Amino acid sequence: MLSAKKLKVPGATRWNSSYDSYKMLSGLLQDLDTRKKINDLCTSMRPNPIPAFVDEDNEVIAEYVKVMAPVANALDKMQSDQHAYMGNFLPNLMVLQRDLNLLRDDNSIKHAKPLVTYLLGTQEHHGRDKKGFTERFQHMFEDQEKLLATAFHPRFRLKMVKYICRTNPDLYNLVRDKMVSDLVAQIRSKEGDVASASSQPTSRPQSVASHTSEHDEFAFLLEDEEEPVVVANLEEEVGKEVNTWGAILGTSIMKISPANFPKEHRQHWVNCFIKYNTPLPSSASAERLFSFGSDILRPKRASLTNLNFENLTFMKGNLKLVKREREKADKLE
Repeated sequence: MLSAKKLKVPGATRWNSSYDSYKMLSGLLQDLDTRKKINDLCTSMRPNPIPAFVDEDNEVIAEYVKVMAPVANALDKMQSDQHAYMGNFLPNLMVLQRDLNLLRDDNSIKHAKPLVTYLLGTQEHHGRDKKGFTERFQHMFEDQEKLLATAFHPRFRLKMVKYICRTNPDLYNLVRDKMVSDLVAQIRSKEGDVASASSQPTSRPQSVASHTSEHDEFAFLLEDEEEPVVVANLEEEVGKEVNTWGAILGTSIMKISPANFPKEHRQHWVNCFIKYNTPLPSSASAERLFSFGSDILRPKRASLTNLNFENLTFMKGNLKLVKREREKADKLE
């Protein structure tokens, strides 16, 4: 029933709002009876009637929705809470580029080819250069910090970095070596340099010969025999760990947790993940924080002190963590 539907209206502050509006409209226009009702409503408007939708209009809108769907999906992933890690950024861009290239070669698209070309590359628009995917994002696939964020992400690991750097193996090796060096630095800063400590000469007990008579010609047999010291190579150990962990994708990982990282040196892996994945790939989380503020500082709570307002905002933003801790406490009881 047309009366049960309310059309979505695009908003300047909402990502994908235009796409969502056209998607809903396209779905309604697919049904001939619904399209007739919409056309009757448009043409009956006075004093400025809206032209009725024809088949070509429906084709144009449907192609627009088809072309913009990969862009909307990539934006939705970037602004979600679960995927707001820098390590998701390059893999999502790679999927977006692949989908746009497939759309460029799709012969079923008749009207939206210029839109696909525009999204992929630089085009002249109203006298100004408008940057598409190539100019805006292509250089980021060589950004070492972003590649490290992907490499330390348990969903993608080095396997994804190797695919991204398939035409630049030197960059892949650089990222892998940086992973090893960062982990080694983490381990040594917390636990000390095991290899160096084991290789340093230690104070040995005073030789027994010094307590014996100088005429005891067999005293040297009582001295400690120096055994060769086996020095553990921390770099090699961590390098094997990185290669083993990074060789496969974590396809079943839905939520990041410490258990997703190697058991050996787990906390150091987590520290490196936090280091590179703390920067946010989008501003959605910051904007969401402002929404929390408007929910808390309502007209009837205008007398809140700054400290109470900050504490309530912090609690609102981390309510999931509070609930999780309560659930753990309930299970222990």
